[in-house]
Amino acid sequence: MVLRLVMILVALTSHSFLYGDTSDASLNRAKIMYEKKVSEARKQLLAAYDKAIRKYTSRGEISRANQLRGERKEFLSKGIIPPSGSVVSLVKSLDATFVVSGTGYQVEEFSNGLKAFSNRNYKLDDIPRKFAGWRFTQKNGGDYADMKVNVTSDGFIYAAIQAESLKEAAKKMTGWILDQDAFFSYTSKKKERMVIVKRRFKAGDVFKVDQLGWTGTILLIPPMK
Repeated sequence: MVLRLVMILVALTSHSFLYGDTSDASLNRAKIMYEKKVSEARKQLLAAYDKAIRKYTSRGEISRANQLRGERKEFLSKGIIPPSGSVVSLVKSLDATFVVSGTGYQVEEFSNGLKAFSNRNYKLDDIPRKFAGWRFTQKNGGDYADMKVNVTSDGFIYAAIQAESLKEAAKKMTGWILDQDAFFSYTSKKKERMVIVKRRFKAGDVFKVDQLGWTGTILLIPPMK
């Protein structure tokens, strides 16, 4: 009887040990796999940051490069992952990608409450939600800016002009059309309205941006894809 009880106890103990060991082994393998995937993703994200920072620095877009450096530093120190789309976006888009070069402007964040012009305290206002996360070519109000655009992928390019310049735009900006219900303003005494226009381009197209009116023509730059 005692022998039988001992045999049963040994069997139960062996059974529990066997299944417990298998469960732990499976769990450990899952942990190792998870840590490996996290490590690989971390390396890829840091590499993407480094590549983007080099690109924006080479373009002279220092404010954007510094912004990405700050995000990278926060990720390294706190492990905070930036919002998707700030570095890499996998969402297909109808927007073209392009490189803008020239003088008399700088690229800044296109958000309500930020300066519309380098030499004025007028603030951007009423920006449509569809342009959240975009940037723009900020220039001095009343001054000329020289902008050349090299299109790198097919799609629409967006620009903004003063509403008062629409007649002039119809003559000089051939092919550009109004973006439906898209406008914004800046906080001058008259709260001047800016209208957003767009035109489809193909990869390889190159064009100069006609500067119209006191505000000039502002290019709107989508988040990096």
